Amino acid sequence: MKGSFQIARFFGIPVEVHWTFGLIVLWILYVVYDKTGQFDPQMLFWQTLFVLSIFFCVMLHEFGHALTARKYGVKTLDIILSPIGGVARLDRMPEKPLQEFWVALAGPLVNVGIILLLSVYVLLQGDIKKSQFLDLLYLVVNPQSNTFAAGLSQFDYYVVGLIGLNAALALFNLLPAFPLDGGRIFRALLSMRLNRLQATRIAARTGQLLAIVLGLYGIANGNIITAMIGVFVFSTAAGEYNYVKMEDALSRTTVNDLVRTSYTLVPDSWHIPEMLQLIPHGLEKYFIVWDEYQGKPTGWVSDKMLFEANKNASLNDLTEIADIQNTTLVEVQSSDSLHEAFNVMRTHQVPILLVKKEDELIGVLDMGMVDQFIRMTRSLK
Repeated sequence: MKGSFQIARFFGIPVEVHWTFGLIVLWILYVVYDKTGQFDPQMLFWQTLFVLSIFFCVMLHEFGHALTARKYGVKTLDIILSPIGGVARLDRMPEKPLQEFWVALAGPLVNVGIILLLSVYVLLQGDIKKSQFLDLLYLVVNPQSNTFAAGLSQFDYYVVGLIGLNAALALFNLLPAFPLDGGRIFRALLSMRLNRLQATRIAARTGQLLAIVLGLYGIANGNIITAMIGVFVFSTAAGEYNYVKMEDALSRTTVNDLVRTSYTLVPDSWHIPEMLQLIPHGLEKYFIVWDEYQGKPTGWVSDKMLFEANKNASLNDLTEIADIQNTTLVEVQSSDSLHEAFNVMRTHQVPILLVKKEDELIGVLDMGMVDQFIRMTRSLK
């Protein structure tokens, strides 16, 4: 995500924070000053600790998704935290309904686990203290009540606040509003009876209906955050459904239907000016580099790589293609689906694939061809 920067790495997964997270600092200062009329150091400490703990809980929630997905062979690109929550960016969603069910449920279960751990502290207190805790918890759930909580320390307020917050996170995420966790659980259950596209359509429409309710509730009560969440859920549900439609179209088409059998093999000893003369004469944007001596492909170059190298003053006209090529070459079989090939491109971060029929190289498939297929499919529908 643009505007985010890495702050840590756990279990091999980068954790990033969006720059808007800095707005939280301003919000904390405003809350403290608004309540006390000054920047009370003690209150500032507890407010800061509580907000940081919130985002720590959100991070743990996302790691619940990420580590469960890893169990099913799904990689997590990164986890990004922002003022409106967190997101674990998986390279793909598990397609087996039961796997998606557990990946989606793992996040809320982490919040439940946090609640149980914090509740141990409450259970270890005496009867009077337990009663005071219950009064405070009821006050958190219903701020308009006449309940009064007394005799509790700042740490007690902190613990109860985290219990209430994790309960809210778990319950909110379990709403059957796709693409929230509850919506993904709903889709997984539907997918056990329906195909993935039908299940996604129903889950997305249900999510959009709940998003409208959230938006109207937020507007009616002057709660801008709730209204914004409604808008976010509505638009994201539509985007997820369109993405699954694209996946469905790719799954029903094989690589063999799109393979380019006439393609340019660039000798690795060619110089950049020689290669640039080819570019205006065709539609190819990615080229396979060929080792003339060994008689095999060694890498690929793109038109952008060539233009950039040509601009670079440190590279002269004698620079060979072999010096700037990307040596990551990945193969797919002509019988594979376009969806499988698309996932291979994303996983290995390559824009062109070698296509083989058993052991014979028959052509190439590049991202431009896949994009063109997707645009054509959308226009026909």
